[in-house]
Amino acid sequence: EASGGGAGHEATQDWPIVLRGTGGGAIGHDRELTNSLTAPMSERADRNNQNWYDLFHRAWSRALQRFGVNARLCESTNAGQESTFLCFQRRTEGDLLLGNAKIGGSAQRRHHQAVLQHGSLLLNESPAAPELPGIRQLATEDTLTAGWLEEWTEQWVEELSEEMGVVWQPGELSAKERETAVAVEKEKFDTKAWTLRR
Repeated sequence: EASGGGAGHEATQDWPIVLRGTGGGAIGHDRELTNSLTAPMSERADRNNQNWYDLFHRAWSRALQRFGVNARLCESTNAGQESTFLCFQRRTEGDLLLGNAKIGGSAQRRHHQAVLQHGSLLLNESPAAPELPGIRQLATEDTLTAGWLEEWTEQWVEELSEEMGVVWQPGELSAKERETAVAVEKEKFDTKAWTLRR
């Protein structure tokens, strides 16, 4: 359930650890793209949030296909990998695969007022986790040209907008929102009680 290192993975033992509210396996946040989406638990969100995993990953896949990267959704969960420390060594239905390697996954937490979904897309092999190849290692060399990530991100946002039937409006956090975020970090996510919670 941690983002960062831990006793289960020697190469990242000294990395800072953050416990994600959505749980899941450990992710070394290095050379990957992380995203999150929060929405109120309206009737529409409540009806659709179970499909958000596939929705996010289909949008990832379609955007990658425009760059010649043919990723696919995992068809079944491998229960035998559930105890594996690193998230990207597990296989869950709906995960994004390139060949036989997992390159993308998401986790979700629902609350009576809101739903949070976060995901991670493995872009490149990390020196701290060379056992996990990223898109750069798995795709053909002539597929990903300079600047592909920025172009792909824009394409993914468009694909996600179409999947969800929404129009994104760029914005900045207000002073009050930033103040609240700092307080939540200090009082919850930066405490040992939260990090060691099981």
